[in-house]
Amino acid sequence: MISVEKETKHSLATTKMNPVDILTPNRQSKIPKDTNSNNNHVLSSDISKIAPMNPWVDLNIPPCELRLSATLTTGQCFHWIVVDQDELDVQYSNEPCMQTSDIDEKANNSKMSTDHIQSSPLSTSSLTRKKPSAWGTFDETQWLGVLRISHDPDQCLVLTLMETPSSSWFRILYMDPMESKQNPTDFVSEFLRSYFQLHTHLDPLYNYWSTADTRLKRIAEVIPGVRVLQQDPLECLFSFLFSSNNNIPRITKLLADIRRTLGRKLLQIELHRHTDTVSYSSMDIYSFPTLSQWSTATEQSLRDLGLGYRAKYLIQSRDLLSQLGGVEFLFHLRKYNYNKTCHDYDSYVQDQLTQFSGVGKKVADCVALFSLDQTNAIPVDVHVQDIASRDYDSTILFGKSLTPTVYKQVGDLFRIRFGPFAGWAHSVLFVAELPSFRNALPMDMIEEMDQWRKLEKEKKNTLKEKKRKNKEVN
Repeated sequence: MISVEKETKHSLATTKMNPVDILTPNRQSKIPKDTNSNNNHVLSSDISKIAPMNPWVDLNIPPCELRLSATLTTGQCFHWIVVDQDELDVQYSNEPCMQTSDIDEKANNSKMSTDHIQSSPLSTSSLTRKKPSAWGTFDETQWLGVLRISHDPDQCLVLTLMETPSSSWFRILYMDPMESKQNPTDFVSEFLRSYFQLHTHLDPLYNYWSTADTRLKRIAEVIPGVRVLQQDPLECLFSFLFSSNNNIPRITKLLADIRRTLGRKLLQIELHRHTDTVSYSSMDIYSFPTLSQWSTATEQSLRDLGLGYRAKYLIQSRDLLSQLGGVEFLFHLRKYNYNKTCHDYDSYVQDQLTQFSGVGKKVADCVALFSLDQTNAIPVDVHVQDIASRDYDSTILFGKSLTPTVYKQVGDLFRIRFGPFAGWAHSVLFVAELPSFRNALPMDMIEEMDQWRKLEKEKKNTLKEKKRKNKEVN
């Protein structure tokens, strides 16, 4: 349990911490951590004791408008951590945690499936966890994360989110004191509605996209509620600087080291889990560093954290951003309104972002889509190129590298087909390609995808062999 020094006038738990990603286990042994251990994962029982006066709050958003499981850990952000269910910890309004005997009555009142509650938690006598997917899975139900609610002054929020069959819920674990007299629960509810961009109704968009693409229509039936987040642009920009030629686990680890080194310590969670080699006593939660906190970093200090050549990119991007006016420069780009009636891509935001070191077109479009409200930005990589070739234009892939011309051609295929929110439609299709969501798809669609990959591999091998023979002849 977190050490609570005092409560704010809004009854939110606060702690006395020194300014220092998000989750860093504190070990009581000098033996190196077993990275395959299941004991450093966050359990629902770990966080249920934190700020118990703060209730679960229903966002009152139906599954067709938001599914956390298809949004939080599918590649657009890297700081949400899955919470494993080891106890029945579902709390509504100001009521205490439900007992098993209360489930049927609560389900009848809230129209919530009892199957979900009964099958989700793990046995409290076992901490065994299935092998986690770096991309999340479609059947996860609870997450823990940190959100920045203000840059000036620096204010952060630690919360846990839960998905039920009928809605999405949140509970505040820690929140920096606010100058506003607004009720904190109401404030966070409004903030999350902006973060998830709930002002944009998703169901009509799904219906519109489905008329343009029968494949997306079938995906929409089994993977609803895929949303694009409105992330903090500074965190989004710097996080995606890690993404090129990198994998999700390594990106997550590097960002965790950055937060621990440069960010601010917000919360400490007691774990009390033991293995033969390691004893975990607690887990620390840090904020993503502000631009001023980044000022203490040097290229060498970032290299020491394992960033390699990316250390130079971050230092140069930090300095350029400061010269351009700091985070306000990024928020100014968020206000840029492109012509939504024109299918030609307005590259203004992309061009502004590619001036930062290490930011190419794909990273720029990720930042534009996931934090700057550029809803028709299409981040194109080889996987998105594969989707375009398989489903829309077979000539877009075979024998072609991802040149700037091909990059725009692929993006335009999505923009022409799906309109001003093409970036959101792209996200739905991208999620459906993730191995962790494979089991959610119809079997014939899975077989079709496997067959296409097999044929493409054969084509590439044939082309490779042809080039090899030509080289031998010459």
